Amino acid sequence: MGFSYDPNTGGDDSPKMCFNGPRSWKLGWYSDRHATFTYNLGVSTTINLIGASNYLSATGNDVVVIKLDASVTDYYITCNRRSGVNSETQRGIDQVMITHKDYDDNYDPSILVAELNALETYTILNFDGMGDVIVTVDDIDTSGDGCAQITITNAVSDKTEPPTTPPTPKNVRGI
Repeated sequence: MGFSYDPNTGGDDSPKMCFNGPRSWKLGWYSDRHATFTYNLGVSTTINLIGASNYLSATGNDVVVIKLDASVTDYYITCNRRSGVNSETQRGIDQVMITHKDYDDNYDPSILVAELNALETYTILNFDGMGDVIVTVDDIDTSGDGCAQITITNAVSDKTEPPTTPPTPKNVRGI
């Protein structure tokens, strides 16, 4: 069960939590700090990901929401920094969050698939039928205006299937 903003109360009774990546993207929040990536084999990109609470202090190439654009299921990456407008977040505190949502133009539910700490990795297998996408959290630093440095790598899927039956060992007799 989630919370809703009530304009009649000025939002005072609502917890200070931000929408997840798909909702923030859909609403156009922080749109000047969005980044879209499509699968491109062998490409690796490092991104400075900041929390929504640090949006106003963003500089350079800081990003609030990353969308991994696909034909069926899009993935969104955010940093769930617990501060400011997001100071009462309930889950994934100061972690990198990965959610996915089927491609459509409505408000169907999105699904949280990963909550990552520093030095953790999440692999999206066979992304858009093209290959794997590996998201690595290189560092999380909540001491200032930053949040996380992540690397997104596009790789070839390991489509090797194990044998259906193991080979039968041959019985060799010694003389």
